[in-house]
Amino acid sequence: MKSIKQRILFITLGLLLVASVVNIGFATWTVNTKSQEVLIEKAQEQVYEMAKQAETILNTETNPIPMLQQFVKTKAQQENVTYAIIIDTNVQAVAHSDTKKLNKIYEDDYTIEGATEGIQQFSRWYADVQDVWAYDIMEPIYRNGELYGVIDIGVPESGILSIVTPFLTNQLIIGIVSFLLIGSLMWWSVNRMTNRLKRLETTLQQTANLNF
Repeated sequence: MKSIKQRILFITLGLLLVASVVNIGFATWTVNTKSQEVLIEKAQEQVYEMAKQAETILNTETNPIPMLQQFVKTKAQQENVTYAIIIDTNVQAVAHSDTKKLNKIYEDDYTIEGATEGIQQFSRWYADVQDVWAYDIMEPIYRNGELYGVIDIGVPESGILSIVTPFLTNQLIIGIVSFLLIGSLMWWSVNRMTNRLKRLETTLQQTANLNF
């Protein structure tokens, strides 16, 4: 009887543990995916507003370059911005938060396509200077109704971790507590069931002995 009880408990708790791990894993994947989508969407909205501010400088200043340089330096100081660049249709950085890369001409297809065709786009990449993973987000900017180029903003991926980590911690705590509570309930239930079976077995044996 004791062996049967141990087997039932082992199988039940094993299935419960597997279910808990699968549930936490699925929740992690879902939240991570959704948080990335939310982060990108919010970052694109943020970069769009920056693009409009850059366009204001382009359309009001006779010589907008110094103002654009000050603009990107200010934006790069924000906690949620890794770098900020203004790239014209010649694919040249006319303003860059990293002054060492000022006037750099980009040769990659991603930047060329964005700057020359005015395409709103984003990509995930490793910012080696800042030593972080970031989302590179491009938004076209216009001067007097004509395409000037793009504003290129880096948004650190750490924003995702700040969303996901508290949730995963809560999920882990809930999973452990649930496992302990349900495990205790199963232990009590199996004990009660096996005790009843043991009493029934004893009664049957006593009845058999009397009949004999």
